[in-house]
Amino acid sequence: MFFGREDLRQNLAREIMTAAEMPLFLILGQRRVGKTSLLNFLPELLGSGFVVISQDLQDDHIESVPSWLADLRRRIAKQLERDDGDWTPPNEWLAAWQGLREWLEGIEAEGGRKLILALDELEQLHSYLIKDQGQGNRLLAAIRSFSQHQNRVVLLFVGATPLSELRDPDWSQYFVQTQPFRVDYLARPDALRLITEPVPLEYPDAITERLFALTQGHPDLLQRLCRQLVSIANREDRHAMSMADLDEAVAAVLVRDLAPIERFWNEFCRGPACRACIEQILAGETPTDRLSLIRLEEHGYVVLDQGRPRLRVPLFEGWLHKYREGFPTASG
Repeated sequence: MFFGREDLRQNLAREIMTAAEMPLFLILGQRRVGKTSLLNFLPELLGSGFVVISQDLQDDHIESVPSWLADLRRRIAKQLERDDGDWTPPNEWLAAWQGLREWLEGIEAEGGRKLILALDELEQLHSYLIKDQGQGNRLLAAIRSFSQHQNRVVLLFVGATPLSELRDPDWSQYFVQTQPFRVDYLARPDALRLITEPVPLEYPDAITERLFALTQGHPDLLQRLCRQLVSIANREDRHAMSMADLDEAVAAVLVRDLAPIERFWNEFCRGPACRACIEQILAGETPTDRLSLIRLEEHGYVVLDQGRPRLRVPLFEGWLHKYREGFPTASG
């Protein structure tokens, strides 16, 4: 189920439909907040004027830049019911891109529809580009030129990392006119819908309010807690949920069902500077590393509360207090 995001959907559609020259469109958000769900709903959200070709850059068919471009061409050809010519791209990245670009320029979508190339997990593509910075720079320059000189093919990248943090090659150098769209946590009304609509359990207002307070609308954490509550209801053959049930669900999620929190600690915050910053925040201290604090705030993990930083999501903070020492450090 897909809730909310009305402003995001409207803004994305308007920008794509009205742009005379296509910037790089970028959907940003933390891990597991609904970016991929948004991609899955794009055809429905944008309407008949667009053809959406989605690609997961972590797909096991993709292991290099040429295999990325070959897989993308196959997906476009399948969606448009065209022949991709059983194309094998050359190993040289710029030549491979030119082969895809020339093929794209030679095809038309039915009714003049725009093609949206929705590429998920941007960071995975960057991991290939950093293997050869020279080729990476030339490829990004060619992609920028293609985007700027036509408005029929839309490049829509999806990831958790701003372009300013993708270095060697430096994405922000080439895509100055990037149009970012941020996918954040659910607003309170949509979070309450996610709690109450999928399964008709009976929730006292105090429980729904606490669910929102614990997660701050983080959609994946909300769904994990609600799944635990459904399991309790099924186990005991009842529909009325109690605060004790929610306590049990929280304990279960913190112990064994905590992928968003683990990814924050072991991926986003794996470096010693970030972890030291978190340690100071948990201790109620003002972090001494201003850059780490700014990054945590920009990514939405930390907010200011009466001028002092704290973890935005209480479930994150609760897990970190109890379990962070059981996970390896960045150097371990």
